[in-house]
Amino acid sequence: NPNGTVQLSSPPCSAGTDASPRYIRLTGTGWRNATKISVKIGDVDLTDVTFSQQAPNNGIDQIEAKLASALAGKTDVDIVVTVTVGTVAYVSKTGIKVSFSQ
Repeated sequence: NPNGTVQLSSPPCSAGTDASPRYIRLTGTGWRNATKISVKIGDVDLTDVTFSQQAPNNGIDQIEAKLASALAGKTDVDIVVTVTVGTVAYVSKTGIKVSFSQ
């Protein structure tokens, strides 16, 4: 949530609205050195993406992306993360499928 609180929900989850957006947070390694990161869920490119080291855990990085309202109603869609370091792009299909309520 924009106010920093975490709201967990059973599938399907809410994509939020433009007035009350929801966010997805991904945890992994090796992202802090990226020059660019993009996140795509199904056929929707997420536009508000940030990434950083997850302090105080050395070696663990975090991506946070604002869910787009266009995700509402989509089911069993993949999360794809593209990490660019310099001129090389690495694409990772997370293996996680998500569904969103209407």
